[in-house]
Amino acid sequence: MLLTGDLALLHDSNGFLIRPKFRGSLTVVLINNRGGGIFEHLPVAQFEPPFEEFVATPQEADFARLAAAHGAEHMLVRDWEHFVALVSALPANGIRVLEICTDRKRDAMRRKELFAEIAASVG
Repeated sequence: MLLTGDLALLHDSNGFLIRPKFRGSLTVVLINNRGGGIFEHLPVAQFEPPFEEFVATPQEADFARLAAAHGAEHMLVRDWEHFVALVSALPANGIRVLEICTDRKRDAMRRKELFAEIAASVG
C-alpha cells in the first residue's frame, strides 16, 4: 500500500507505466486536497500572493482518467466506512487508486488545532 498526495502522484505518474509488467498488487491511497496541503504549515503560507499559485500549486487533475489511461482501477472513497471496507480486502493483483478528497485549508487549520491541543496537554 502506498499513501501519497495529489501533487506527488502527478509528479510521479509515469510510474504507472510499469503496470503491464507489474506482478502482485498495489493499492495507492491518494489524498487529493487539490494542492500541496503540507505547505500550509510553512512560514511562506503567510504571503498571499504568491503562496497559493506558486507554493500550494492548486490543481484540477482528474485522477480517475489518469488511472484509466494507465489501465489502473480508480475508486472514489465516500467515507471512513467505505475506506475501511476497501482496504480490508486487498486485491490479489493489479494497481488501484483509492482517492480521498479533502479540503486543504480546513485540514491545515484542524492539524494546527490538534498540534496546539497536544502541546498544551504535555505542558
